[in-house]
Amino acid sequence: MEGGEADIDVCKGWAVAPPCYVRKIPRPGAWSPQVNSEEERVQKIAEDVFSLDDDRTFSLFHVENSSDVERVSLAINSTRSKLDEDIYYLAIKTDELSEIQLDKAKAEMVCTLANDRHWNAMIDDRGKSVRLAEILLRAKRVPMKLTKAMARVAIQRARADGCHSVVNSSAACKCES
Repeated sequence: MEGGEADIDVCKGWAVAPPCYVRKIPRPGAWSPQVNSEEERVQKIAEDVFSLDDDRTFSLFHVENSSDVERVSLAINSTRSKLDEDIYYLAIKTDELSEIQLDKAKAEMVCTLANDRHWNAMIDDRGKSVRLAEILLRAKRVPMKLTKAMARVAIQRARADGCHSVVNSSAACKCES
């Protein structure tokens, strides 16, 4: 890799450094104080970021380091039109999830490491989503972006390791050995 690309740390500048949980979010707009009052932002975050599917769960990934974030991102993007699409994450400390039931659950991803890092967060009432949003806003947590440039470096690293998110091969990826 050229000119310091190998030194890119996708978690540099995050308010919460790994190990932590990350939640992929659609867009960071709900965090903007210029757009909404704090109460409106809390409600929007609870609805948009911690919205529940039919079985009252949302996905989280427990990441240990920057490399884990890269692999999870590539696994998510492997189902999209481009591997290097921007992704926004919200980093969450374990203690901030104290009201949320976490269950280890395999995701349907081609990357073994991403599957291993996947958790289902189960919420049995909307109030818990709202309280989690309040906790994160009070902590001044903001979404972090994995950019196209970061993703391109991650793609090169993953390709070198034989990651199934970027290489169509039956050979084992480095994370599987």
